[in-house]
Amino acid sequence: MDFAPDATFGTHVQNEQKALEFMKSQALEPRKFICVVPRLRVTPYYRIAPELRFDPAPWSAERVKAADELNNQHKEKDHAKAREAMITWVRKTGNPVLLCPEMIHNIDLFDELLFNPLPDDVKKKVIKKESFWRIDEATTIYKNATAVISLECHSPIVAYTQGTPAFYLRQPEDTIKGEMYYDIGLPEWVFEIGKTTGSDVAGRLMDVYRNYRTATASLAAAMKYVRKRQMKAMLKISAIIEMR
Repeated sequence: MDFAPDATFGTHVQNEQKALEFMKSQALEPRKFICVVPRLRVTPYYRIAPELRFDPAPWSAERVKAADELNNQHKEKDHAKAREAMITWVRKTGNPVLLCPEMIHNIDLFDELLFNPLPDDVKKKVIKKESFWRIDEATTIYKNATAVISLECHSPIVAYTQGTPAFYLRQPEDTIKGEMYYDIGLPEWVFEIGKTTGSDVAGRLMDVYRNYRTATASLAAAMKYVRKRQMKAMLKISAIIEMR
């Protein structure tokens, strides 16, 4: 038993053409926008087409009811913390925000939880990625962003592979996998959602923006450790296979 970082840390695929076409269409300049990804406490797989999920079995009415009740209880206060960071970013930098999906149903959350409640002056600087994307386009967009703020677990990791700072707003329902952010040496970029405020996230975002070289140096050190651990794990697996 040992720690091997998530395989998503190995993401490297790119789609420069598609990503840059989208950025041009939205007047997004490299390193002059942030990305924000929403998430409900319990992923509502019942809203996703069966062929797009790992378990196509239908949900019972009781399971749907329990998930909806939990999500409705927390969704506004969870996303208010991301919105505060968005408002601070727009008003202090004048730069835009791109709302992004990690899973296809995230797109349905943009308006209710991230866009509609914003002040009018901030709304003018918010863009929505309203069509779903493949990982190669997402990777390239994140490479060009200043930072990523995500309630989903894996978008920050994709950003890290591209040298882009990213914050994970961790919900307790999102399993033990979130512990890896601490394990790789980036505890200041993890925000336990029930123990943090919007001003905490906004303040850290502006710290990163003002001290960008320091932030990217911290990320580079973390990624060096990630690659070392992944190499150790793959060599161990290779040795075991050869023994057999």
